Amino acid sequence: MPDPSAFVTWSSSDQSDVFSAAGVVMTHAGTRTITAAWASDPATSSSFQVSVTHGPIVGFEFVAPIPQYRTVSPGTLVMLGVEGTDHWGNLVGDATSDVTFTSSVASDKFSSVSPWQLTMTAPGTHVITASYPGYPSATVTLTVTTNSAHHGATPPPNGSHKTTPPPSGSHESGPHPATSSDTETSNETATSNVSDVAPGATHLAKTGQSAPTGLLIVALAMAVAGIALSWIAIKLRRPRRPRS
Repeated sequence: MPDPSAFVTWSSSDQSDVFSAAGVVMTHAGTRTITAAWASDPATSSSFQVSVTHGPIVGFEFVAPIPQYRTVSPGTLVMLGVEGTDHWGNLVGDATSDVTFTSSVASDKFSSVSPWQLTMTAPGTHVITASYPGYPSATVTLTVTTNSAHHGATPPPNGSHKTTPPPSGSHESGPHPATSSDTETSNETATSNVSDVAPGATHLAKTGQSAPTGLLIVALAMAVAGIALSWIAIKLRRPRRPRS
């Protein structure tokens, strides 16, 4: 019997997944459905779910204020929000309370009680930086103009920092980290450079089951075998035409 994988079409509910002869590379955290179909025939398809978790934190990203609130009028109270990110750009967790905020404009005033609250009075461009020792800094550009349609305080990020406790990684323990299991099983995929991924796409993302990458390849092979057997069974059930 020929290798059935040549007749199987793979697809994922997550469009960022990349398939190759070696398997599938998953870089976007979340749950997706993997489907295999024999000769693109939906009647012979088989599906299963894979959950991918984020990797260790390698940087930061501003999540607040959102873009439509980055142009403000003088005196506006701006709520800043920062999340950690892994190598693939997945958000790891709230790091607003862990980073240090600075501004390119000396007259900007950060709250001494809640340093993620910023009041800007000088018209012009303000570059706000979030930094933490040992990690790349993140920046966001805010514009103060007297013609701004936005007045008053900008909306806080999801879950106001006035009521949300700091993340588990405090200033004493560093930015919000991935869990130990995340670090142990996803470090290879999440922290390696894109150039490190072999052309054959041999790196597979960590699954929520903490299963080794080989098991996912085995699961794909079993799905192929199941589809092949279904196709053979369909062929055997079809009645043969009597010879004339």
